[in-house]
Amino acid sequence: MGSNGYLPLFETRPAKGLALFRAYAASIFIAIFFLCFYRIIYFPVVEGKPAKFAWIGMFLSELWFAFYFFIIVVVRWNRVFRYTFKDRLSSRYEEETLPGVDIFVCTADPGIEPPIMVINTVLSLMAYDYPPEKLSVYLSDDGCSDLTFYALLEASRFSQLWLPFCRKLKIEPRSPEVYFKNTAEPADDVDSAMAKQWLQIKKSYEDMRVRIETITKLGRIPDDIRKDHKGYNEWNFVSSRHDHPAIIQILIDGRDPNTMDIQGKPLPTLVYMAREKKPPYHHNFKAGAMNALIRVSSSISNAPFILNVDCDMYSNNSETIRDVLCFLLDEDKGHEIAFVQYPQSFAGLTKNDIYYSTFRIEMEVELPGFDGNGGPCYIGTGCVHRRETLCGMKYSKGFKFEWRAMKNDGKIKGSAIVLEQNCKVLASCTYEENTEWGKEVSSCWALPFLHAIFVCRALLLMEFVSCGGTIRGWLNEQRMWLFKRTTSFLFAILDNILKLCRFSKSAFVITEKVVDDHVYQRYEQEIMEFGTTSPMFTILATLALLNLFNFIAGLKKVVLDDVRVKVFDLLGLQILLCCALVLLNLPIYQGMFFRKDSVVRWNRVFRYTFKDRLSSRYDQEETLPGVDIFVCTADPGIEPPIMVINTVLSLMAYDYPPEKLSVYLSDDGCSDLTFYALLEASRFSKLWLPFCRKLKIEPRSPEVYFKNTAEPADDVDSAMAKEWLLIKKSYQDMKMRIETITKLGRIPDDIRKDHKGYNEWNFVSSRHDHPAIIQILIDGRDPNTMDIQGKPLPTLVYMAREKKPPYHHNFKAGAMNALIRVSSSISNAPFILNVDCDMYSNNSETIRDVLCFLLDEDKGHEIAFVQYPQSFAGLTKNDIYYSALRIEMEVELPGFDGNGGPCYIGTGCVHRRETLCGMKYSNGFKFEWRAMKNIDGKIKESASVLEQNFKVLASCTYEENTEWGKEISSFWALPFLYAIFVCRALLLMEFVSCGGTFRAFVITEKMVDDHVYQRYEQEIMEFRTTSPMFTILATLALLNLFSFIAGLKKVVLDDVQMKVFDLLGFQILLCCALVLLNLPIYQGMFFRKDSGKMPPSVTYRSLTYALLACTIAMY
Repeated sequence: MGSNGYLPLFETRPAKGLALFRAYAASIFIAIFFLCFYRIIYFPVVEGKPAKFAWIGMFLSELWFAFYFFIIVVVRWNRVFRYTFKDRLSSRYEEETLPGVDIFVCTADPGIEPPIMVINTVLSLMAYDYPPEKLSVYLSDDGCSDLTFYALLEASRFSQLWLPFCRKLKIEPRSPEVYFKNTAEPADDVDSAMAKQWLQIKKSYEDMRVRIETITKLGRIPDDIRKDHKGYNEWNFVSSRHDHPAIIQILIDGRDPNTMDIQGKPLPTLVYMAREKKPPYHHNFKAGAMNALIRVSSSISNAPFILNVDCDMYSNNSETIRDVLCFLLDEDKGHEIAFVQYPQSFAGLTKNDIYYSTFRIEMEVELPGFDGNGGPCYIGTGCVHRRETLCGMKYSKGFKFEWRAMKNDGKIKGSAIVLEQNCKVLASCTYEENTEWGKEVSSCWALPFLHAIFVCRALLLMEFVSCGGTIRGWLNEQRMWLFKRTTSFLFAILDNILKLCRFSKSAFVITEKVVDDHVYQRYEQEIMEFGTTSPMFTILATLALLNLFNFIAGLKKVVLDDVRVKVFDLLGLQILLCCALVLLNLPIYQGMFFRKDSVVRWNRVFRYTFKDRLSSRYDQEETLPGVDIFVCTADPGIEPPIMVINTVLSLMAYDYPPEKLSVYLSDDGCSDLTFYALLEASRFSKLWLPFCRKLKIEPRSPEVYFKNTAEPADDVDSAMAKEWLLIKKSYQDMKMRIETITKLGRIPDDIRKDHKGYNEWNFVSSRHDHPAIIQILIDGRDPNTMDIQGKPLPTLVYMAREKKPPYHHNFKAGAMNALIRVSSSISNAPFILNVDCDMYSNNSETIRDVLCFLLDEDKGHEIAFVQYPQSFAGLTKNDIYYSALRIEMEVELPGFDGNGGPCYIGTGCVHRRETLCGMKYSNGFKFEWRAMKNIDGKIKESASVLEQNFKVLASCTYEENTEWGKEISSFWALPFLYAIFVCRALLLMEFVSCGGTFRAFVITEKMVDDHVYQRYEQEIMEFRTTSPMFTILATLALLNLFSFIAGLKKVVLDDVQMKVFDLLGFQILLCCALVLLNLPIYQGMFFRKDSGKMPPSVTYRSLTYALLACTIAMY
């Protein structure tokens, strides 16, 4: 009995087996003492530095183990368990004298926190075994969604059936979804009335669920439903979920004696709240919602105790409130308890709990251990606090909490509508302003450094300005040089190394070609764009901040140190270098904090062509070689078809015999939208090509030409002006048709009838699963194929190569392979030019320039390829992203050319066909392109026959099976073994005693789609997110694997194997155990093919960190 004469409402008992645990802990500490003694006594004095560093490293790790074990012991030293006496609570307090309890539920997004889940939580809380008139449930909706409000309104009506049903049958749990899912229908022959009622309630719930899920899927509230409740009118003033006034709706007013369920019993109060949000004011997430709920509830129910739960936490025990009050209302010890919490427990777990979601050790060992040492921290949910504590009252030893003084008498002092309006100010975004709510080298040796740095920069600046750049443009070039070499170039090198080591396959990401007006406006203002969460930006920002901190630290030493001259003499050069880097990194600092919204120069050469000599040597147009042009596209969403056909039209309009040109478009998106645009371009080319020849216009992309060229004056040449306007109108009409169809996203039936090619899409399942499609839109072999002037047209071919899920398509390289094969059977030109779909040609004589190199009788056979790197139009004056590549184009590439030639850069390049087909260069080889001449003007097969016959060349199986595309002694080991294995044995014993199995431990994640759920059922770990936690896990796993392999190598290959095993045997065994534990990580990184595998970016980063760590350890 307590000191005040009352029987206690709870008791505290120590855990069993504490004496045994304390003896075990003492033995481990003795073992740790011997470990430290061994490390100190046998410290290697004679051996070299590597041995000392290894010894120190192992000693530090053992000290860390000692500290970690000390924490484990402290937590488990005084475990206690608490037991309540609810019968004593019931005898001490009549129902009407029990205190009120306000329950806060928080939700934020109906998309990821479905309303049906939210109301299941709410209904389970409303159905607590506690006087309903003493309960008030408040739902805070930070998503301000009328969908959530609709669901809560439905729940308020269903609660009139559900609460009496729960009381009558005393069901557990009281979430309707979980209860009906896990409970079998009662037998009709046992109690037919009860079975009938059970089915009726279940049907009512399922009907409600269907209505809620239908509305949620619809995404809006229909007008006929909005008329049912005045609360929907509040959403007339909602601009967005981030900008709206406060909304408070009392759906069930528990103060009203007329508010009853179907049995005439009172209902709990139910309130919906969406606190006010305005862009300038930070809403402080869940903490801000809790603050608003405390204030609003104080004016409605003002219960002395507050329970807060998450919206996905249904209550699995209807007596939770009574259990809590046994602690908080105990006369002797209750005032010493700050809060009572129930950590979440998860349902539907697998037998061996692959993600360790039960938290058995935490729940049944560690939390009781914390409780015996002053109590655990507040874990953020499932917790009951006293209202006065949350409102700022501090604990004092003699304080006794008189909750009866806060008792709400239940009489209606104001109507619900009045309360709703009055309480809105308490949920405003400005309420907390100005309150406490929510706060809580020497100078001589510096000369060669300075000379090397500044003179080198001066040379680069002079080069840049001489190439037409500006000083600010040079600074941008230096900035981009720095950025690229610390991010994209580094990633590219690592990716290539991993690919060569067969650890990964190359990935290909299509670059976005469409930007919005805001991005374009910032670009015009020369403001850098950091709008994506790229890991490259993380690296840049980290390095920039490190440099800034070093610069500030250096300045601090210079300014504040007593011997400033000496400091500057030692660190002056470094401070100046940091200052320069700070200046280069200014855009990064602005983006982070202030914004809202070489050898190649040694032998440079330049090459000049003589196109007049080419024309005189090949005076007959028909003697010139054919050229096949390959254009690659992949996605009409980010590579708009109108852009693609502008590229195609600029290539078809080359100043070269059209019958010698063949343009092939490879569409890896297999889009009928792209096909439609190409078909339109084939028709427009009959007007465009003669127009280009006649006026000799540059560039020959219609979009760029008409955008940058003024309309000719009518008084100078009226016929030419009229023709100019006619061609422009024809282009604009075509552009409008293409953009309309692209926006529509499908080809209307009346257009599909215009060309047989659309029938091919009847067999397309998706862009990743479809047969080959080849359509010859213009057959240049046909002499009847003419433009409006009677001149031949180039061949124009559309190709979508076959794709099937089991076969990798190898991105652009695979498309090029297919184009080479298909073109060899149609035009078979000896020279091939490949371009990207966003590269219109800005020089109509490009082909003739190229042939001056490749057809030169003396040196032509020595030239492997001729390439034209991309140049960008519409750049800003100072070229903020350094897109002009002035130094690369006018200095470095000529420098490479003087030293054997630059590498192939992937686009804008002409190759010989035989080279791409595998022929190797030899010194005496002369390339006889005439022997490859294929087009003699006669049609041997129709276009339709060619289209069908050559589909096999674009099949996904064509390349299969071809070359297309392809140190401790045995005595001292005892304390180590004892400390580790006995410790593990204790943890295992604890876990099994808590109901666990041998297979368990590590990570946690929620289930999503069917594939994830299937893998979860198979107990296959999920790694599909790019979490930094996975990077850490994978890096440590790889380090351990490398160490294990290195240890085995020493044991197997070393001459003194026994000595090696005596020194490293224990470490190797430990590594082996860790390798076994890490098997799921290795599988996720290297062997799994499903979507739950480790993301390649995580694998690359982890390999990089692990290899870097190994390199540092070795050297």
